[in-house]
Amino acid sequence: MVYRLESILKERLWGNKEISILYDMPFNIYAPIGEAWILSALGKNNSPIINTKNNKNLKDIFDDNKDIVKKGFNDKQFPLLIKYISSNKPLSIQVHPSTKNEFWHILECGKNSYIYYGFKKDVDEEKVRKAIEDGSICNLLNKVHVKPGDKFYIPSGTVHAIGGDIFLIEVQQSCDVTYRIYDYKRLDQNGEPRELHIEQALNCINYQKTNIDPKLIHSNLDDESLDLISCPYFKVKRIKVRGTIRLKSDESSFHFVSILKGYGILNTSEHILQAKKTDGFFITAGHGEYSITGKCDIIVATL
Repeated sequence: MVYRLESILKERLWGNKEISILYDMPFNIYAPIGEAWILSALGKNNSPIINTKNNKNLKDIFDDNKDIVKKGFNDKQFPLLIKYISSNKPLSIQVHPSTKNEFWHILECGKNSYIYYGFKKDVDEEKVRKAIEDGSICNLLNKVHVKPGDKFYIPSGTVHAIGGDIFLIEVQQSCDVTYRIYDYKRLDQNGEPRELHIEQALNCINYQKTNIDPKLIHSNLDDESLDLISCPYFKVKRIKVRGTIRLKSDESSFHFVSILKGYGILNTSEHILQAKKTDGFFITAGHGEYSITGKCDIIVATL
């Protein structure tokens, strides 16, 4: 089966206008949309299915038959969470536990936009704790200026943060645990400092230097097909469709297809579905061949 999924939109105090524009919504400066969860079966955030009549969501069909993920899949939790993220201001300096490895692909950004990505050199817990306390933690981190097409794999334990004026797609293990260690002394919408999780973070941080190879970060968006990431938890490709491409979902993994820009038609033996920017399609494991025809750029995520 092929399921068209509806995005779940999230207000964030650092949100920007890109997601509102994408979804033809007015931009509310007081309640900006910072994230669009385009594939989710996490907690109560379950992607609605909009091309069936039974009002089911992704978790419903997963609970009914876990083989939609891959043949023999028996975990209780659906494996991936995929989001669009749009930042007006920098996100908090943060780290994830061992159950959350993630990947960023920069779609749009400002001329001077940057991320923080791991430590410049080896450090220890005492040095990091002191830097958090005196507000100098950013001085220990790699500040990496970004451009569209850049890609970053962020293993668990890597201290990181998205900077301002960045629009990206994030693919991660299905876990919403984030340990916030520094937030620029910002206040939330109620005028209160946001919660920090310093002790939890210090227990899972990788204190070693993060080496950055520019050749691995940058990608050429003119290429017809890009293998963006292949890790033990997921694989992501970016494909430029100019005409017709044919893909196959076998029993080893589902496919999730998201349209980054342009228009097309997704065609299978059972469905002919129009596809436009922001549309997301979950193609069950073992579905078989399908094609996409048109002029569009797509992301294909698999296990």
